[in-house]
Amino acid sequence: MSRLKGAASKIGWAKEHLDHLDREMGEFLNDPYTITRKDKVNEHRHYLRFEFKPIPVSIPLIAGDFCYCLRSGLDQLAWQLARINKVAQPRTATSFPIFSTEPPDGFKDKTKDILPRAVEVIEALQPYHRGAAFKEHPLWLLNELCNIDKHMLFAVHSVAGTVSILNVEVPYRRDLQFGFEVGVSLSDKLNVQWEIPKTAIIFGKPANVRGEAFEIEVSTFHTIYRFVEDEVIPEFEAFFK
Repeated sequence: MSRLKGAASKIGWAKEHLDHLDREMGEFLNDPYTITRKDKVNEHRHYLRFEFKPIPVSIPLIAGDFCYCLRSGLDQLAWQLARINKVAQPRTATSFPIFSTEPPDGFKDKTKDILPRAVEVIEALQPYHRGAAFKEHPLWLLNELCNIDKHMLFAVHSVAGTVSILNVEVPYRRDLQFGFEVGVSLSDKLNVQWEIPKTAIIFGKPANVRGEAFEIEVSTFHTIYRFVEDEVIPEFEAFFK
């Protein structure tokens, strides 16, 4: 089991990053927007402006650290599976493959040094076994996140659903880049109430990057981690006993 310790430690460290991400997001989401109010007497209106605050750059950076640490843990697992196959120095291509479609020529050098029985387990875990739903597979999501983070910061934005203005008529509304502004009658300004649904942070691919859109919430990061921790690692423990 000592050979599995390195990969398990790497995956455990990914959890440290995930916990750090939760703390950073919790701090931001505790007060994610500003509300400013002002009168314009000449227009006989009272204006309210709702704007989301900029998301700290630490949030996409920590998310990237989590993804790469977890992915590295899987590659270290593959390396150790080659080592217990009496391969003192596994080839540099040795890694944990993740494929959305079944490769016609197999995994090639990625698994050539790994125990054949362990390769069968790796194959059984592949996203392509879900058919058209491969994009819902935690390993595919992890690989996609790593591919994005390899080249750029995650695009990150806040969403809060529809903000409801209560009790008064709203004759004026203007959308802003990161929020909106509404205007009500001056006589209604003391009666204005509003409801803002729970805010969420969305991670994804920048809009100006080619390819399909890709967006997930942080709950999916937890799903990915639990899958690796609870579904992947236990499948290989017997090889290290």
